[in-house]
Parts: sequence; structure tokens; C-alpha cells
Amino acid sequence: MVKPKPKHHIRAVFNIDVQNSPNGEESGMRFGHVQAWHKGNVSHSEYCVPNEIIAGEIAHFLRLPISPFTISYCGNGGYFFTSLNFNFDRSEALTPILPDRLCLNLPFLASGILLFDILVANCDRHDENLVVDDHLDPRSVMVFDHDQALLASEGIGRLKELTNSLGITGGTVTGGNRHCLLDYIADQTHFDTWLNRIDGIPSWFIDDICDKAQAYGLSRAQAEFLKGFLKHRRNALSTILKSNAGRLPPSDQSDGGLYL
Repeated sequence: MVKPKPKHHIRAVFNIDVQNSPNGEESGMRFGHVQAWHKGNVSHSEYCVPNEIIAGEIAHFLRLPISPFTISYCGNGGYFFTSLNFNFDRSEALTPILPDRLCLNLPFLASGILLFDILVANCDRHDENLVVDDHLDPRSVMVFDHDQALLASEGIGRLKELTNSLGITGGTVTGGNRHCLLDYIADQTHFDTWLNRIDGIPSWFIDDICDKAQAYGLSRAQAEFLKGFLKHRRNALSTILKSNAGRLPPSDQSDGGLYL
């Protein structure tokens, strides 16, 4: 059974319009057909847009499979986080994935998604905010929905409590739900590759994306806090994993591994 999408997900369809295209077909330019999802800041997700922007930029940097996105505007001055339709069959039905099948078929990407979500303290990675091309035999996956990462709906206070925690286990402090891939990733075979990618995120990049997010509901103080939080998580991620080893997949190293 497919659950209804939250009301702050709004679908937009832009149809082909040759007649009104700039210079018509003579220039080879024409308006196309695009499907997109729009999400805005709402009462139960006050920092939705800045959370999505920052998490999305980091995911792109790490080369995780996340749909192209931008900020779109409406006539009343409102704005939305807009991402191209990420469903493989282009329908509105986003059926839950099978986490065990995803981790079995795509262990490298599964590990990357897990470590990315730890980096941004995403407490809301469940089986309905990942989408695959084939539920029983997935070969491709798309990652979306990060409004409950970082500041979530609580703001800075949440992150102060999660500074050195995994932030994905659904515990009392973390909140949200237990990460849907956590119990199905076989081992840490691919962790080092993703840790190296995360360690390579430049400080200037973190500063830039946090500054950019100030235009969409983030205060200066919140932006500065997020810069420090993300840099700390980047630098201390190996230590955070080690201190929470009992909650993670087993190491694949015979000497006990880096995190066990």
C-alpha cells in the first residue's frame, strides 16, 4: 500500500510548448516537458528548504545519486526547493524499497548513503525516501527528502545534542526513525572510500552552501553554527564511528578493523 505524500510535496508538470518557445523551432530551442517536486518551509518543517539545499549540495559533492535541484519561486514571493522527478518510472507512486535487496545489490552506494546521513544527522531515512529501478533486483537508486536532516524542525538545540552521536538510530536523543539500511549493510568494506570523500569536502564549500541557505529561512547564527557542526562531523567522523562501533555493521578487517 502506498502512503499519501505529505501536503508540502507539490507536483508540477511543464508541457511542451513549441508555439511560445523562444525563436520557435528554427533555432533548435523549445520548451520541454519537465516533472518536478516542490517543497517549502511549513510549520512542521520550518527549515525544510535550507536543510534540503545544504544536504543536497553535499550529496552532489560526494557523487551520491540525488536528482538535480534548484530554488523556484511563485508569484506571491514564496520559494520552494525544487527537484526533478526522481522516480524511475516517472509516476507519482513512490513505493517502499526493500532495504535488504538494495544493500545486497548496491553495497557501495548503500554504505555511502549511510555515512552521508550520519554526516548530516538525518533522522528520517526510511524505506519511502529512497527509490530504486527494480524492487527485487535494484541496479540504480535515487536519494531524496532531507528536510529532517541537520536542523530538522528543532533548530540548533538538536544538533548540540548530536555532535558526537550517529544521529540515525532513532534513539531518544536522535528522534525520528532507525535508518532503514543500518541493519542490512553486511560490513564496512566500502566505508574507507566514502570516508575519504567526506574528508575531502573543502571548508570553503561548507561555508558557501551554508551562506547560500540564509536566503531561504536560515538566520546568520544558524548558518554559522551549521558551518562548525559540519566541519566537526567531517573531521571527526572516523572517531564518531569508532565510539559507536556496536551500532554499526561489522568491520571486514581481520585485525578488528578501524571501528571495532
